[in-house]
Amino acid sequence: MAAVQRLADCYSQVLYSAGIDPNELEITLSNTMAADAKQQMAVENAILDAVRGRSGGEARTTTANATTTTSGSHR
Repeated sequence: MAAVQRLADCYSQVLYSAGIDPNELEITLSNTMAADAKQQMAVENAILDAVRGRSGGEARTTTANATTTTSGSHR
């Protein structure tokens, strides 16, 4: 959680590039930190919700190089 907050503070442009508003994420994380022992799950859910909102409703994994070429004779 602290790493995400540092990312939001120091590298907010990275979050903007990912489609996540760092200010909203910071507010959400601050609000969940004020909670009781269930805060860890709430923080994880807040981060997942931000990712889901960016990805169109569902979390999905992608690879850095999704395009592959088939081997064959190239002349």
